[in-house]
Amino acid sequence: MTFSLLIRVLFIRFLELKKKLIMLIAEFCSNYDTADKRRHKFHQRKLEMLKFYRDSIERRLASLNASIDTLETQINRDSMD
Repeated sequence: MTFSLLIRVLFIRFLELKKKLIMLIAEFCSNYDTADKRRHKFHQRKLEMLKFYRDSIERRLASLNASIDTLETQINRDSMD
């Protein structure tokens, strides 16, 4: 893994953790709502978190697919030589 790729991965992980922390703080700061509003907000946060996880997995899958394509190209090129 190259240094720039490592930095990118660490930065993405940092952004993921930052978003989780912000959501956690927001949860504890809004205690004046009714039970229905709190439940609705909880479901909204859960939906956002699940979408966030999905996006993260999609990025990782795209990275894996790109690596596989690159390796297949290199193998085909090397076998022709």
